[in-house]
Amino acid sequence: PKCDVNFKSMIPDLIHYKYDPRSLAIGDFNDDNWPDIVVVNYAADNIAIYFGYGNGSMESPIT
Repeated sequence: PKCDVNFKSMIPDLIHYKYDPRSLAIGDFNDDNWPDIVVVNYAADNIAIYFGYGNGSMESPIT
């Protein structure tokens, strides 16, 4: 039997594990009606905001 399978590309290493992320929140933080991600990084001692484009991809983080 034939099996039609489609795979989507994954975003490699979106949230950097080496920064020891501790908390994560998802919401529309820039009021554009697309989901964004905020990550609290313990080792990097910062907060990273990833703004969503609405097509499954994210902007590079703003810290």
